[in-house]
Amino acid sequence: MSVPLPASTEDEVEPAASKRLPVWVNDVGFTTLYSPKSDPVADVVFIHGLHGNPRKTWRYHGTDKIREPVSEDAYVKKGLGLFRKKRPKWEEKRIKRSVYWPADLLPDDRNDIRVMTYGYDSHVTKFFNGAANQTSISGHGRSFLNSLAAQRLTCPRRPLIFVAHSLGGLVVKEALRRSRDERHQVHLQDVCQSTYATIFLGTPHRGSADAGWGEVLRRIASAAQFDTARPILADLDPSSGSGKLDELAEAFSDMLDEQGFKVYSFQESQGKANIRFLNSLVHRDCRYIASENL
Repeated sequence: MSVPLPASTEDEVEPAASKRLPVWVNDVGFTTLYSPKSDPVADVVFIHGLHGNPRKTWRYHGTDKIREPVSEDAYVKKGLGLFRKKRPKWEEKRIKRSVYWPADLLPDDRNDIRVMTYGYDSHVTKFFNGAANQTSISGHGRSFLNSLAAQRLTCPRRPLIFVAHSLGGLVVKEALRRSRDERHQVHLQDVCQSTYATIFLGTPHRGSADAGWGEVLRRIASAAQFDTARPILADLDPSSGSGKLDELAEAFSDMLDEQGFKVYSFQESQGKANIRFLNSLVHRDCRYIASENL
């Protein structure tokens, strides 16, 4: 049975997003972005994907074009008189915007939930920035589960909602699988039992045929003496022989039957811009996911 999520209350109105102080976001581990004054009715956890970041993945930062109406016509002096000079009805301006929506927008929609984000090292290669993390999906899922359970020691049965992008969706599924199979530690079991919903954004549930491009990149980087992370690429490649994705799909299907929590999947139309060779690695091949049963 899924955990019921209480309706929103209007007893306490929090300040508008623009009035909130900016939050320092940890690159690794949990950061609480927002917590209401009273006890939250649910925890919402954001987890980024491949080559992502717990802040940049969920932030819009750029320049927008806006059109503003012109109030009146201008007058110019010509000879002995003033003449009206026609002006356009609209004027185009450029303004810079930066919106971190888990902290800036979500609390305005629901001011009775706790919003958290989780960061982990998901880089395939760091090039000049040191050794690549060799942790697999299993390792990331274990760390995520342990860290999340530690955040909920005082509220183990509070409903949980996951918002996961790309690889982060597989990390969530691994954490839930471990939680369901846990036999001794109650605080770990509670994570799966308290899950209300999971929201997948461009998650490669069935892997990607283009993961071979990631292996090409790995070999090129290795030849140039850059360290690379092979375990994640192997798990994402259906032809590598890894059965991790099948294991997660089967376990997740069983959990849906047992727990009955809600699942929402969204497709992604653009690749990851940070690394050219990874543009289609795990994103563009997931267009069919939204219409399929998990």
